[in-house]
Amino acid sequence: MPAATPDRRRWGWAAAVAALLAQAVFFSCYEVFVQWGPNLAPPLSDAARWQGWGAAGVALIESGPIVRLTAAPHPPALESVIQTSTGTAVWLVEVEWRHGNVRRGALNYQVARVLAAAVDAHGATRWDWTHVVDGGLGSDGWKRRTRRLVFPGRVSVLRLILQNAGSAGWMEVARVRAWPLRLNPSAGAVLAGWWLAWLAGLALAGWRLRLWSRPGGRAVTATALMATVGMVMPESWLAPIERRVHGGPFPAALVVAAQTPTSSGAARATVPSVPPATPGIGRRMTAVVRRAAAGLDLHAVAHVALFAAVAATSARSFGWRLVAARGERGALAKGVAGLVLFATGAEQSQWLTFTRIPGVEDWSLNLAGIALGLLVAEVGWGGRQSGPPSARSTSG
Repeated sequence: MPAATPDRRRWGWAAAVAALLAQAVFFSCYEVFVQWGPNLAPPLSDAARWQGWGAAGVALIESGPIVRLTAAPHPPALESVIQTSTGTAVWLVEVEWRHGNVRRGALNYQVARVLAAAVDAHGATRWDWTHVVDGGLGSDGWKRRTRRLVFPGRVSVLRLILQNAGSAGWMEVARVRAWPLRLNPSAGAVLAGWWLAWLAGLALAGWRLRLWSRPGGRAVTATALMATVGMVMPESWLAPIERRVHGGPFPAALVVAAQTPTSSGAARATVPSVPPATPGIGRRMTAVVRRAAAGLDLHAVAHVALFAAVAATSARSFGWRLVAARGERGALAKGVAGLVLFATGAEQSQWLTFTRIPGVEDWSLNLAGIALGLLVAEVGWGGRQSGPPSARSTSG
């Protein structure tokens, strides 16, 4: 294949950047799901529709009104049950809140957080479905978080829960809103068109770089496909993995309805009357692994790991070195720029799904993964290339 001229290469870079900008502008204006009714969440000042007032750690700041939940022996929480007569598989929940000095509890999920749990047709709360709107540790100022929740079937009843399950600290919530959504009638055609364009761009880039025939190119192809799949994977596939690592679904004993009143009217957690049996060696080892992973953010780890693999295999295949000779710096700069474009496009591909939304924080994790991968390649392989110079050419 003849080498590409400098003009063709410049046009290729310009086309890639223009495509990413066009996608960002388009999806800033276009909504895959549209509102299907008004906000159904009651105001926080509506004491009749929010349960949990009077429990230790629950207070209302009248000037807001703002709900303040301060860590207590039994996690303070407020809950409101909302419902719609039609039912929908998609809900949009928005919360404005902040938190301070929050420390994690005994389990990974015991932090300050906002939940939206679906109730199925049999009246059971489905903690095995997506239900976390936002959560936090430490301190963070006022922020607005929006989460689109997609459930396996129509949901008519949704439980909104504000809870500080941390061992210390406080959280304040200024507003919670929830809308039922429906699919935009044009979404199918729009997403299909963007997917065709995105996949065509990937195929063209792979062909121009000769990934299938160059030494190490197939490894680059495999890691790039893994990263793409990881970005667009439905959340329903990810939730079981996190539950297995972090100790299972959210236990019902921690929600407002499970509080057991004492004779004095205070709430306390129910304590089993029979001591649990001593677990076997297998369960003890599993518990050790879970405790070790309790502090890990699996979402962040996955982003970094996937793009580190892409960067490392690319550096190996194309012979990029961080400590490059003068004549090789241009190739390294172009390689890094290409990886950044890929990381940006992969993150933006989440606009083409029903459950994922791209974010700046996740994009920064992708870039961190690229930096890590290049460093690993430099230290691990010392810039040794996979093949002879003729096979390492990036022209074409």
